[in-house]
Amino acid sequence: MSGDSAARRRLKIYRDEVKERHTPHWDLDTMSQAEFDYVMRHGLPDKRPPARIRLRNSLGVVAFGLLLCLLPTIYHWVKRLLGF
Repeated sequence: MSGDSAARRRLKIYRDEVKERHTPHWDLDTMSQAEFDYVMRHGLPDKRPPARIRLRNSLGVVAFGLLLCLLPTIYHWVKRLLGF
């Protein structure tokens, strides 16, 4: 028993801060009591970009898709107008 209790005393829990930053969810079990209390009082931070940036990114994707759809048509008419 003395070896078992010595092993328990030496047991330490290490927090991997890099993993926590890259984990997309909040694991409340790994937070200290102060961090947990702060999150419960103020809520979880919103890591999404602002709506203006999300809208700009969405419009960019739509414009690129339209360009890809219209590219064969543009190529056809340019080829026809130039007489190839």
